[in-house]
Amino acid sequence: MQRLEFGHYNTTRNFPEGERGEAPFVDALERAMTARVERWEAQFHSAVGREFALHGYGRADLLWVTSPTLDDSGVTLMAIEAKLKDWRQGFAQAFRYRYYANRSVLVLPPAAAERALKFVRAFEQSRVGLWEFDQTTGKIHEHFTPYSTEPLNMRARAKAIAALAAAEHGQLTSSS
Repeated sequence: MQRLEFGHYNTTRNFPEGERGEAPFVDALERAMTARVERWEAQFHSAVGREFALHGYGRADLLWVTSPTLDDSGVTLMAIEAKLKDWRQGFAQAFRYRYYANRSVLVLPPAAAERALKFVRAFEQSRVGLWEFDQTTGKIHEHFTPYSTEPLNMRARAKAIAALAAAEHGQLTSSS
């Protein structure tokens, strides 16, 4: 598994340790997803990055990049937005990621996911995934996962791929 560093300042550093909100949730989510992805490593090259910002499209908490080979043009991007409470804001953010990503998912803790599940049809119609993550158990429950599709805007996708190429050539680190 490779780790991409995008060079963006992590704003959670501004808060005292006990008030970092989503940061511990995203940390635990990343660990749980990394464990899942490592099972695919024999078939796919994969990389993960935190705080992937693309001007005009927001900042994804996590961006998973997979491709059959290291230099394959068949790169698949999955953008993940994590929220602790405000699922509506997270839904809007995750939808914006669809402009450049093949798949976009909103991840919520159990209580927030329970509220959002009442609107799962909106997630399905918008092709935004809805996952529940229990930080205490490390379990991910996929309520709805959209199929990987073409991004909504190929220019935005090209910008995202260029940003990834810059990160891979300049600041790529390995977590293996």
